[in-house]
Amino acid sequence: MKDKPAKVIKIMQHLGDRLRRLTSDYMEAVETLNMYLEAEKNKEQKPKSLLEKIKSIVRKN
Repeated sequence: MKDKPAKVIKIMQHLGDRLRRLTSDYMEAVETLNMYLEAEKNKEQKPKSLLEKIKSIVRKN
């Protein structure tokens, strides 16, 4: 770390970027799931766009 602080900074930036993406993906999944569960609770038909969003989240992972 002492010999190559720039490399350590680069690694930390990369980890930060990955954590931000993971957090964003998680929040999107939670929001989508909440929308789905709300529609289920209210006995509403799920919009195709919601089902497509769920499929895209599942495909990402």
